[in-house]
Amino acid sequence: MTFITASEINTSTDDRDKIDRRPRSERRKEILELRRKKKKLERRLKDVLLEIELNNESTTAFGNFHFIESFKQSIDLNGIINNEFTLTKGPNSIYSAVDTLDFLLDSCILGHSRFEHTEALRFDPGYQDIKGIERYPSEKVFRDLFSFFTFEHIKELCSINRRLIELRSQWEGPQEVWFDIDSTTITLFGEQQAAEVRYNSRYRGRPSYELMVCFINKTRDLLYIDICPEGQTPKALFKDFLSTCTALLPSNYVLKGLRIDKGFFSENNIYYLERQFLAYVAKVPMYPNIRHYIENLPPEQWKEVDDYMSVTRKKLLLDSWEHDRYIDIRRLKIENKTGQMVLPEAQYYRYEAVLSSELEQSPEANLRWYDGRATAEDLIKEVKDGFAVEQASQHRLIKNTAYAFVKVISYNLFQFFKAVALPASHQSWQIHTLRRKLINLPGNIFGVSRNRRAKLASRAYLKLLLPQIQRKLRQFLWFVANDFRRYDLSLIYIK
Repeated sequence: MTFITASEINTSTDDRDKIDRRPRSERRKEILELRRKKKKLERRLKDVLLEIELNNESTTAFGNFHFIESFKQSIDLNGIINNEFTLTKGPNSIYSAVDTLDFLLDSCILGHSRFEHTEALRFDPGYQDIKGIERYPSEKVFRDLFSFFTFEHIKELCSINRRLIELRSQWEGPQEVWFDIDSTTITLFGEQQAAEVRYNSRYRGRPSYELMVCFINKTRDLLYIDICPEGQTPKALFKDFLSTCTALLPSNYVLKGLRIDKGFFSENNIYYLERQFLAYVAKVPMYPNIRHYIENLPPEQWKEVDDYMSVTRKKLLLDSWEHDRYIDIRRLKIENKTGQMVLPEAQYYRYEAVLSSELEQSPEANLRWYDGRATAEDLIKEVKDGFAVEQASQHRLIKNTAYAFVKVISYNLFQFFKAVALPASHQSWQIHTLRRKLINLPGNIFGVSRNRRAKLASRAYLKLLLPQIQRKLRQFLWFVANDFRRYDLSLIYIK
């Protein structure tokens, strides 16, 4: 009797023709040959195709996070948050608002700013060992945190940020500073509250936010941010924005002046700075009438700085302005190409102009000083790309603003850590480089109490860098022990 399997019954007539009808002995030889080849491959791969044991309770993807955590504990960050942050959660909550905020700051510093990406810390036993916790909140806990936020709580986040900058000012000592004020576009995807179509060079016609930022030029701290409400522009909000920034400046810093992007340029704003007796260097937009005037300046009025650049200073009365002012202008030679044509006799220029209160400085000095504001562009890029300030996925404006301030705090905390712990040769490293080369390195956390240690792969540059970081962090403890007051370390034997 012949038995037919169910699979053979369901096959079509064509499929039945393809059934292997060779003798069983031939098929057996073929199967044995395949088995021999498979075993040979297994022997070849035995050193790389390893057995897996999921029982390592000391491994971590963030082998040097302990530096960040020791710095946070040295400045008592949780104490600062406790003093400033009044948000409370339900009585049955496992994690307090303070602890949740602390975990979220860690996540942002380590590069996991999306809520679903925080799972990387939730299942990292080495990180939890360093934090001294047995469990880490799920992404839902972070999402729910922002549902409790009010504008008063955002002000409290701003106070936490100011306290960090104030501690750094106490550590570095009194100094004069300049503000670098700029604005940047945050492109929105999905349905976001208060979104509107603004100028967007990359995604034209997309809804977006206009984010105003104020950096302290010497320390590169991000003092304050604000999102322009619907129908408003940075130019119209400049006075209120500057007033808030000035109020947040620590007492150890004296504001000398501002470097301002062209998005804030107007006579009302310039006149306001003059009444406040603040120095300023402001980028002048190349309006058609200004450009026409510059292009018709006589050649003898230009002073050549080098083969490619010429400068001049002219007193201009701009349209609708009540008073004329001196403008420093730079003319840069560019390639004489227009599309597919090359005009050998023509010379083309690019013009740039700044309005400055520093008339005792030469035009080239004012222009070069304004060029230093370009660091603000790099800092904006680091804040947006490194700390994901541009990611606004909470749908409600208050939630997006609150999370943006959390990221600002994490940025300034990391800037403070860099200034304290890194040697001068590594101060220029940006967050992506520091994560890749220093913090987010796989390793193991061993031991208890005094015998706790981190074990990482041997790398030559780490053998030189890590002892310097440890030494500088120990030096910083003198400052903390002295109630956050500067101390002459030359009088102390530093072990």
